[in-house]
Amino acid sequence: MSSPYGAGAIPSPSPNSFNLRPLTINLSHAVPHMMDLVERTRLSINAEYLNLKAGSALETLVSLKNELVNNFD
Repeated sequence: MSSPYGAGAIPSPSPNSFNLRPLTINLSHAVPHMMDLVERTRLSINAEYLNLKAGSALETLVSLKNELVNNFD
């Protein structure tokens, strides 16, 4: 017997077959540790070795770090 969806295909479940419930995650206990790690992160002051093809510009990283340390709520 052949499937109308093609060989080996599994039909999508109907919208009524999902049992979706809200998901709540509380990570507030981890925020102080995360902030400590960010504050203690040392970024290079010499960007000569950085290759922008391999990542973000140093100025961007410094800006993001400062934003997180000074304005995170």
